Amino acid sequence: MSTGPTPDQDQGLILMAHEFLPGFGAFGPRGVMRKSLPVNGRLKRIGIFMDSGAAQEYVFPRPHLFGPNGREIDLADVLEAVQCSTGAGRAADADARRALLAGQPIRSIRDLRPEMTLIFSRPLMLSRIELANRPGQFGPRNRHVCVNGYLNGHLVFSHRGMDPAAMVRELRDMHADLGVDLPPRDRAADPETRTELCNALRQRVLDRIEAGTLDWTAPRLAQLLPLNAQRPEMTPFALRVAAAVIAAAMGPRLSVGTVTFAPLSPLLSSPARIDAVIAEANRQLSARLSRPAVLCASKHAIQEPVLVRHRDSYLAVLDAAFPALAACGVTPLLCYGSLLGAVRENAFLTHDDDVDLLYVDGSTSRREMMDRRAELLDRLSAHGFQPMGKLTDTTVNFHIRNADGKLDLFPCWQDGNHLHVMMKYPVYRPVPIRMILPPSQVGLHDRRYPAPADPEAFLAERYGSGWRVPDPYHEWPWPLDSALNRIRTTSTRVIEKSPPRMQTMLRRLRARIGRP
Repeated sequence: MSTGPTPDQDQGLILMAHEFLPGFGAFGPRGVMRKSLPVNGRLKRIGIFMDSGAAQEYVFPRPHLFGPNGREIDLADVLEAVQCSTGAGRAADADARRALLAGQPIRSIRDLRPEMTLIFSRPLMLSRIELANRPGQFGPRNRHVCVNGYLNGHLVFSHRGMDPAAMVRELRDMHADLGVDLPPRDRAADPETRTELCNALRQRVLDRIEAGTLDWTAPRLAQLLPLNAQRPEMTPFALRVAAAVIAAAMGPRLSVGTVTFAPLSPLLSSPARIDAVIAEANRQLSARLSRPAVLCASKHAIQEPVLVRHRDSYLAVLDAAFPALAACGVTPLLCYGSLLGAVRENAFLTHDDDVDLLYVDGSTSRREMMDRRAELLDRLSAHGFQPMGKLTDTTVNFHIRNADGKLDLFPCWQDGNHLHVMMKYPVYRPVPIRMILPPSQVGLHDRRYPAPADPEAFLAERYGSGWRVPDPYHEWPWPLDSALNRIRTTSTRVIEKSPPRMQTMLRRLRARIGRP
């Protein structure tokens, strides 16, 4: 259980911890960057709250519970009730429980100490709690998230995000790991000397990164970065540590979802900065692996170019999938990034990470389209393709795979002279049937595959008239500071808030004047 500063932790060490650990308390939505809290005990109730000292609204992080065996516990099996500062009464609490189980965000009212309490049907033996951050919650507020755990009405577990004692302990541990003595209190108390000490410690970190002997985890490294600043400078130290965070998060497959690194978004705030950090991560990984590393960044993942590296396997999947889908009574077509690579480069895009197929199955409504997916999966099993995951009403597209690899399938439906096609996930838009059918053909690595009737019109509808210019940061998980992205984001928001007929007119106007 965390406690406040002890008498031997004077103000100088606390201030030094704040200066050396500007990213302390930041955490992310996925994987290694989630906040992991060791429990190793029984809990009947958990309270998650923000204690910042100022009244404000808050979107609660999603809790993930893990048992003694390290396996995640299904909340639906153990969650009796949820109580939170989203409103009063049983109806509000029931809505909060449903939202939590559905993975939907739960927002608090404006409150001095917004709290969400989870009550379990029985005491749970937990090894740890992981908190997954919510989009838009990265920044100073999240440093103040706290967790209390109760058993038989007694507080038996507590975590405070901005606990000075915990920060000083981390500072001590880092000094020990780096082989440096903690400075005397009088030196840490002097501002100029404290800055000199922090700079020397940062240089020690860089030396260990360069030598390949710093085995800190990604979250621990992230604490060294100014993740809570509005527009932090990309210093040489920040560049190399941000790259080390990405390198440390990479598993054996050298692939991590891009949104995992959303807490680094204040630093990774432009295409130029992302390019520089990825280049440095490749340099560090190349030294670690004793082979060239070639990570690429895309909206889905930061990874080595999987489609390029496994080109022949993915082409083999396509060669099998097109006749299989046709035999199942649907019309398959290359679409999205796969079509873009075929038309623009006759190749898979370096930064792309999946193969996309649109298919037309004769559905005349969204509901019919959704229902027919299961029937298609059953038929595909006879052709050697198996589903990846379960079909849900919240996710329209779905994945299939065979022995060579996987494909991402996107259904659509017809309404008069239009097909409703997903043009920005998960939004469907009507496009003229003549744009899609009858199929044309395009070249991909010098093979011919079915494609929309007018591939260039399809790509302009999907990506804007600037689709011929490569943009690996299209639809990036967080806003990027570039003129191109500002124009695209602003114009897209205006269009999406307009009535349907106005949307069509604005898209045509945007294409005519050459806006992205």
